[in-house]
Amino acid sequence: RFPCHGHGQAPVSLALQLRDKVRIEDIDTINVESYNRALNSVGGGPDKPEKWDPRSRPDADYSIPYLVAVAFRDGDITPDSFAMDRVLDPQLRPLLGKVKMSENREFTRRYPQDFNCRMEVITRSGQRYAAAVTNPRGFQQNPFTDRELEAKFSRLAQAVLSPRQCDEVLKLLWRLE
Repeated sequence: RFPCHGHGQAPVSLALQLRDKVRIEDIDTINVESYNRALNSVGGGPDKPEKWDPRSRPDADYSIPYLVAVAFRDGDITPDSFAMDRVLDPQLRPLLGKVKMSENREFTRRYPQDFNCRMEVITRSGQRYAAAVTNPRGFQQNPFTDRELEAKFSRLAQAVLSPRQCDEVLKLLWRLE
């Protein structure tokens, strides 16, 4: 659904669900529970300091902390989320530092059949907001509708194609076997 690494899809979708419930300035901690593979590849373990302080587009794309922080701040993940001025934005670093990653062993046991993630946001006043997802939208187990797929294509292609060109390309693509 989002133009980022597959293991980042669930955390981004959860951040977008929770962002309307809490103001960024009130956030104390964002706890992300996921399966081991996500934590070790894009979750920012102790051997991956670039996940907590990305300095390039690939580091940002493959950083759950970065993706979660941007989703909370901007309300979406788009190709523009990876422009260097956005990746290096010093105002984003405090929010990145509030993201904590942990393994949920049940999620690890169920992976790769299921892509599970749980997120809890704790405010400075102690309020807690939580959400969870299994197989986010767009995964094989929860596929896009044709309309959602067309919307994703148009959203990503709009930087290089006009709306009319997007429609023409989609008509051609739907005729391919």
